[in-house]
Amino acid sequence: DYGSHLVALFTVGIARTHRAEAIDLADAAVELFPDDQFFEGSALWYRVVAGVDVETSADEFVRRWPDHEVAGVICAMAGRADEARKAIARLEEKGDEGIHYDKARIYAALGEKNEALRFLEKALDETPRILLQLNSDPELDFLRGEQRFKDLIERSGIPLGELAYLSE
Repeated sequence: DYGSHLVALFTVGIARTHRAEAIDLADAAVELFPDDQFFEGSALWYRVVAGVDVETSADEFVRRWPDHEVAGVICAMAGRADEARKAIARLEEKGDEGIHYDKARIYAALGEKNEALRFLEKALDETPRILLQLNSDPELDFLRGEQRFKDLIERSGIPLGELAYLSE
């Protein structure tokens, strides 16, 4: 059923060592629920994160959901810095809640550590609940050793010890 596929995909998808399985689960979910945009987008996302068919997957994601906040992250991960920066500009125009976390994710995927951390700090101040994703978003991996990142985890109250497996 739909809920079982959703839970399985999420659970496997956040584990760093099971990217191929996440792709397989997302593909299976797309077959069962062919019009479901979440599963379709997840299949493309996990391919980019795993380094599988990156260009094709990025092209398809951006074609289908050009204004989705994840499009900027995918563009950055695919080496499309200009497109990622355009996504940041679109986020600034929208000004929705969660904009700082989304911008932090894109800056992190671009490898811009200071900007990523700056926007993560803003996100914590404005919408702390969004930071529940801190331990699962793979584009933030290169920040995990930074003291500012560790301070954010501590300030957020997220029990890092219990969630450390997410960064494996």
